[in-house]
Amino acid sequence: MRADAELTPWDRFVLRHRRPGNLVVHFVSAILFFGSPLAALVFKQPWLLLGFFSSGLLGAAGHHVFADGVVSVREATVATEVPYFVLVMFYKIARGTYATDIERALSKVKLEEPAPSASATSSRASGTKGLVDHPSSATDSTAQR
Repeated sequence: MRADAELTPWDRFVLRHRRPGNLVVHFVSAILFFGSPLAALVFKQPWLLLGFFSSGLLGAAGHHVFADGVVSVREATVATEVPYFVLVMFYKIARGTYATDIERALSKVKLEEPAPSASATSSRASGTKGLVDHPSSATDSTAQR
């Protein structure tokens, strides 16, 4: 593996966010995450904060329902970079540049994975378990936009 081919946190995020259904769930989750606190303040209804607190669980559910990478509930609800990455992801989707990030991350995974005959134990050793767990490659419809 080349040093420049190491996966960054953004690469790992991108590899876990490629399926269209998962992206829709994450869009709804982002609206809840950012909109619920604002709505709670505007309408003076603290119960609206439930949307904020449930947004991470909704995002994690999207990964499980659409089999788009392995994400733990803890990662989906506690990781501080995730809200920022979600905003960047939707910005890049709107600009049409997200597919390039997917292709670049996939190429890095292919560089660090051993020969095709290797099993899941080798992907665990290389830190890619759950990142490329479906045969969608760069031709996935999400990769197109």
